[in-house]
Amino acid sequence: RTSREVREFILNHAPVDPGLFRILMSDEVRPRVERIGDRLLIALRGVNFNEGSELEDMVSIRVWIGKGLIVTLRRRPVRTAKFMREALEKGTGPRTEGEFLIQVIDGLLHSLSPVLDTVEDQVDDLEDKVLAGEVTECRGELAGIRRRAITLRRYLAPQRDAMLRLMGQQLDWLSDADNSHLREFVDRTIHNVEDLDAVRERAAVIHEEISTRLAERMNRTMYVLTIVATLLLPAGLIAGLMGMNVAVPGADDAWSFLWIVGMIAAIAGAELMVLRWMRLI
Repeated sequence: RTSREVREFILNHAPVDPGLFRILMSDEVRPRVERIGDRLLIALRGVNFNEGSELEDMVSIRVWIGKGLIVTLRRRPVRTAKFMREALEKGTGPRTEGEFLIQVIDGLLHSLSPVLDTVEDQVDDLEDKVLAGEVTECRGELAGIRRRAITLRRYLAPQRDAMLRLMGQQLDWLSDADNSHLREFVDRTIHNVEDLDAVRERAAVIHEEISTRLAERMNRTMYVLTIVATLLLPAGLIAGLMGMNVAVPGADDAWSFLWIVGMIAAIAGAELMVLRWMRLI
């Protein structure tokens, strides 16, 4: 798409309105469908299978198509385009403009399904881990899942709208079978967006569950520390009194230390009984 030869080819052999030409060549274009006469300008997104890239960082493919004319443009490699080029070279590719468009969209949707299934499986595993009490380990995984779901939906939501607009086009080079396939693709795209919405909602529920469990764990820890501090408070008071640099009772008695230890233990036992009676422990 960025090469000079491609630009010259489009200007000489597939002329397009200057505004639409900018759409074809722009670096960032949301999925969309524009009709110009009996031709369509289509921008769609597919899964990024390129090495070193994230799958959810979807690649863009633009199609300028009409009777007797098909031009596809991309900046980064698109697996669907590669497969279709190989099929055409073997003589097994699409025979009409409508079949070509159908196979492009079907390839993009087909490559997307495993990615969505993986995200749903990750959410399922995360829910099991949270229920098993592995809360701390799940926080990083949850952030990754939510980021992936949000990124995918950012591309698929406008792609759903583009597919709905595409389905409503009545063109001579689109057969009834092609229109039937387009309606199926719209249903699949809507279903994909709904699945991503469900993943985001489940991730939000998991986040709330993790926060609740962490808060409960913190409260339990603070509760234990409070009980221990309550039990040791009298002991600290007595130890402080007996450690003053003044004359204290029993300083010359060999058994005074044991008496003090016993008294501290008795007070602690009495505190435990009172706390249990008050149902605090």
